[in-house]
Amino acid sequence: MELTLPLAVFGPLANGADVRLLARPEGGELSGEALGAFSRFYYAGWRGSSEREDPYWAFFPLDGVYWGLARSAVIAKRSMGVVFVSWMLLIDEIQLRELQWCTHRLWRGALPDALGLPDPGTHLAPVHLRLPAATQLSGEAIAPADNLAFSIESAWGLDRKVSLPGFPALGGTPEAALAAAQERLGMLAAGHSYVTWAGLEDRDFETLGGSFDLVTLDASAGRSGRTTAGIDEAPSVAWLDRRRRETGIEVPVEVAMDQSDFEEIAATRFKELRGRLLDKRDFTAFAEVARENYANSVATTMLLSLTIDALATAADKAKALDTFVRTALGYVGKHQNVSDARFDIAYQAISHRLLFRLAPTSIAALAPVLFGADGGIGLTQPVSGLLANQMLEDNVEDWASVPTITAMLAALPPSEAHAELYEKLLALLGILHDAPRDRLEAHLRGAMTFGEANARYRRMRAALPAALRQRLESGVYGIWGKRAQSAMRGNEGLEQALEAVLAVFEDRRSEL
Repeated sequence: MELTLPLAVFGPLANGADVRLLARPEGGELSGEALGAFSRFYYAGWRGSSEREDPYWAFFPLDGVYWGLARSAVIAKRSMGVVFVSWMLLIDEIQLRELQWCTHRLWRGALPDALGLPDPGTHLAPVHLRLPAATQLSGEAIAPADNLAFSIESAWGLDRKVSLPGFPALGGTPEAALAAAQERLGMLAAGHSYVTWAGLEDRDFETLGGSFDLVTLDASAGRSGRTTAGIDEAPSVAWLDRRRRETGIEVPVEVAMDQSDFEEIAATRFKELRGRLLDKRDFTAFAEVARENYANSVATTMLLSLTIDALATAADKAKALDTFVRTALGYVGKHQNVSDARFDIAYQAISHRLLFRLAPTSIAALAPVLFGADGGIGLTQPVSGLLANQMLEDNVEDWASVPTITAMLAALPPSEAHAELYEKLLALLGILHDAPRDRLEAHLRGAMTFGEANARYRRMRAALPAALRQRLESGVYGIWGKRAQSAMRGNEGLEQALEAVLAVFEDRRSEL
């Protein structure tokens, strides 16, 4: 792949008596704003040319389209003054992405020989370059370079400017350290400027965004108001993960991860995806994260938790949970230090009072942790307690749907541990509009005796707040009444007949 880059030059006349823009791009890419930025940059360097004659590099925004990569140097001395020249490549952000913002790769061979100055008024054809390959670091330099890149980007994340000394492990000069750090940063360097001579800032030059984000220093120099980057702090797992995702740079060694690492990854992804998740309600992002890589897949349930906490309405929260279960759950990785993803999702649904809003498919997927598997009871008691509390609310239809309750009843194992929840769910089903009555009928008619049928009926009715019992009675009383009439006719023996009479008398008395 090739890059085609416009070129401009600021420098002196042949006798060094005057300085000006010697050459501009023939395509007219140098806007007035860009020319102003280039001019200020050049004159700041010119004022400092007696202090710094050796070449140095700078990279900074020129206007809303282009960034400039400039090389400045003193190339001669004349009786009228020094011959100080700045060559500049104009690079747009599409090309910078192709370079992964590793502009140090253009330091060699990208610019013409500084001694061959163009005549004033020249229009220069663009430079055609084959995209430079990544610089290969030695094995001993990889860890220090990673640590340095983490140190730089962490400071940027806190909106701090950074100074960069030289490090023997990375070549000994600040420029070598910058090149190594850029290789490890890749796209994490996007949007950040640098200069390899700190004295430029002392000559009153600032980029369009203010001071340079990174300046290189001599090993013994310091810089006030800046964070000095180092190589001693190892990068976090979350940072390495982000670098891998955004730059394609692989972590060279296996890194042990624990709960806090996954939480940090989740927090990072939530910050990145906040607009999609909260503003657009685009919950397909969960599946994208889960498929990204192993670390992200484990962290996805924590991302879900952050999203649920931040969403405003119960309907959106339930939609997020359903979308997660349907699209992302199958990709979630397992880790010994992290609980079962299904448990975390079920806990979210219960703690946010969303369980009875979920889609039937979600209930089926979560059933093993909600109701237990292999003889366990799972979260049956918390579910039962949530149901009892929610039935105290008005407008039952706002938080419960017939398909969801039906799915729960189908998923409950037939055991004594689940009997109470089963009857509570039946009672809820009995008061929902347009709910089928077949399960209620089967539950009452399936009792061995009228006494047991009567006990089941009264337990269901007792599970409901007094204000809702009439709704159950209107839908179920006929089924119970037919069983009572059958018992009173002697079809279940004298004892059951007497129990039926007493039960009917008790109901009539309560109505008086």
